[in-house]
Amino acid sequence: DFLHIAPCGDYWTGHEVFAAKHLQPDYVKSFKMPAHFDADNALEIYDGDLDTLMKRIYDSKTEDAISILQNE
Repeated sequence: DFLHIAPCGDYWTGHEVFAAKHLQPDYVKSFKMPAHFDADNALEIYDGDLDTLMKRIYDSKTEDAISILQNE
């Protein structure tokens, strides 16, 4: 699965990389999640500010996104 994040902090999960012809490349970033990691569950139980977390992940490198989610 993938975690998709827009620059404003909007996010959603999906089974494929997000692509939209009307947006600039990399406007929405798709982060591949490890098979054993349930991003939906992790975000559901997260007790902090999700907008801030998503913007932090959006600005990170792909490898950092996974570790940020796993360590929050």
